[in-house]
Amino acid sequence: MDTDVRQETVLEKTREILEKADRKKQHGFAGFDGFVDEIVHMVDQRFDRQHYSRINTIEEYSKRIAKAAGLSTNIEAAVVYKKLGGNGPIFTDALRRQEIQLSYMGALGYPHIKSVFQDFAGAGGSTLSISEPGYTDAVEFLDGKIIRSKLDSLNRLDWSVIKERKGLEYLREALKISEFAAFMNWSLLPCMNEIWQGILDEVLPYSVPETCRKKRRLFIDLADPEKRTKEEIKKALHILGKIRQYYKVILGVNKKEACELAEIYGKNIENYQEIDIKEICCFLFDKLPADIIVIHAVKAACAVQQKEEPVYIKGPYCPEPRLTTGAGDHFNAGFMLGQIAGGGLEESLCAAVYLSGYYVRNGRSPDKRELLEFIKTYEKNCFSE
Repeated sequence: MDTDVRQETVLEKTREILEKADRKKQHGFAGFDGFVDEIVHMVDQRFDRQHYSRINTIEEYSKRIAKAAGLSTNIEAAVVYKKLGGNGPIFTDALRRQEIQLSYMGALGYPHIKSVFQDFAGAGGSTLSISEPGYTDAVEFLDGKIIRSKLDSLNRLDWSVIKERKGLEYLREALKISEFAAFMNWSLLPCMNEIWQGILDEVLPYSVPETCRKKRRLFIDLADPEKRTKEEIKKALHILGKIRQYYKVILGVNKKEACELAEIYGKNIENYQEIDIKEICCFLFDKLPADIIVIHAVKAACAVQQKEEPVYIKGPYCPEPRLTTGAGDHFNAGFMLGQIAGGGLEESLCAAVYLSGYYVRNGRSPDKRELLEFIKTYEKNCFSE
């Protein structure tokens, strides 16, 4: 069957599944990060107080910086706006807007939740904040983004802090009633291995009954592990392997992260851009302790499970996105939305690429009606004669 014809069929089925799903009966949990994001453009030329031209690509930006080597330079960062950030909050907010009930525990401000998280904390599920947030400059370009993070508060967030601030009790209750969970942003919380081990030892035996084990889903986002050591990454995956006795584990990564993990486990990759994501997906499935591997790239996505052939879906590519910071988190949320609604890998990938596709075009998360309409419109415009 022609690829476009096949994808049209899957897209139609995805829309039907999402439309019929009884979402309000689903409950999940997510954690553990939190950031205040400032979305930033780097200024090429400033014309007046309100108008400027931006540096459009990372390559242009790198050339501007390189010219200052041995000298000095100033490059203005224009703040476009401020918003809630962090893999966990963005993922959770996207699913809450799809009418899924999620509990959230993370770094939203302590002892008082920061103003940027106030609406988030009062919507779609309970929220417990256990730490001050991190702070991020999300420097956006047309061909990608550079995330500059300040992590002082998150560097101090460990298992003892979670227990001290009532997190143990909260986790036990939240995971007990949750059909699925998501542990986000492993890379930027240095003590996450300790936190995962604490959950394994002190939470899951009390929260996941024998009858539910391996029936519930756990989504894991390592979130750009490049700066972490191979030993730390392998330790995290070792702990994750033990957590698999309780959950069906879904590991989601972008293409860059997938290539980095593959190299840790012995694969030689000469060019990250040219490598086939289906090849990487199958390689990682053979090496890593996960039941499903999901990889998202700019124009497509891929997933594999149970030694089956990988599933590949083209996304609704947007050459001039309004906002890319959070696009991966929306992809992850969309994949879980498809799973929660009862879809298979194809339908879950479709939900993922279209939820993310809406977000990058509009700079915000859609509600249920908006997502269904976006899928319907795209289906009509792109696959009709």
